[in-house]
Amino acid sequence: MPIEKIYIARHGFRLNWQWTNFQSVTGLARDISLTSYGEVQADALAKHISSIPEEERPTAIFSSAWYRCLQTSKPIAEALKLPIYVEQGFGEWFSPAAVGTGLHPRPGPTSSLHQYFPNLIDTRYDVTWLPSRNGEDVAEIHSRVASFIATWFTRLELAEASKPIKSDEELNLGRHKNVLFVGHAASIITLARVLSGDRQLAMRTGTCSLSILVPKSDAKWTSAVAIEGDTSGTPRGHARLGEWSIIQNAAADFLPNGSERDWGFEDIEVADGEVVTDDGERDTKGEVEQLSERGLQIDLELSEKAQKAVEEEAIEGARGWGYRTAVENAATVTRGGKL
Repeated sequence: MPIEKIYIARHGFRLNWQWTNFQSVTGLARDISLTSYGEVQADALAKHISSIPEEERPTAIFSSAWYRCLQTSKPIAEALKLPIYVEQGFGEWFSPAAVGTGLHPRPGPTSSLHQYFPNLIDTRYDVTWLPSRNGEDVAEIHSRVASFIATWFTRLELAEASKPIKSDEELNLGRHKNVLFVGHAASIITLARVLSGDRQLAMRTGTCSLSILVPKSDAKWTSAVAIEGDTSGTPRGHARLGEWSIIQNAAADFLPNGSERDWGFEDIEVADGEVVTDDGERDTKGEVEQLSERGLQIDLELSEKAQKAVEEEAIEGARGWGYRTAVENAATVTRGGKL
């Protein structure tokens, strides 16, 4: 079933904006929880989404693996009676790690997060993409998100057709027409940019704000699966990168105090035309990230022709931000970006 509407929400108010002395619930460095006010915001977001006509509501929730995003997703999942699928492809953005300072933190596998939301996280969903712990510059976060979402669309097509990966077949992942992504300011702005194809998109996203995208009237609804010669099932394909219109841009009128802590790419700290570096975690000094620990994490078993089509889509989707190729994104040591 083609995706007809994509909802994108940012997490709620973070604890470190109010307090400096706190402990991470998960024990992971920089994995910051919501404040009680952030939870109030998340409840308001859930109430708002629940008020959407049933046929237009999300039927699948994809959350970043960071605790504050899972907390934000929780009341929505409970209100809609849906599981949470943990996805790291649009996870947090960190600036390039300064040389010799170690790697940036990253949440563990979904199985390790299930204990915090045992009745909500569905561990059968396998993460599509992992960001590099070396960090990313501005071009690289756009390339990462473009690579993730191009692959994710193809994953849904395969789930609907005759050759899904096993977990997606069990989840009936291809049945959804309205989906929700819950993430971070930089990653969700990037997601909106690569979906809309608008390189100059002016978006400032506040805590628990909600954006909505729908396919453009001239969307081609192309399918990587069709390239495989598989003609089973209708309709085919999804609107792809650059074929989406933003019909709601970071709305927050349903929140107690409207838009708060809004952020945009114009806020990044730059030196000599490049985003400044950030220190990695001290206890990871000397560690080297392996190729298998970043990039594509699932095997879609695409033919060379279909794989090339997905890669070319990701390249075009991120063009203008210095994107190299989907293959290079997954197979080279990237540097990175921050929020």
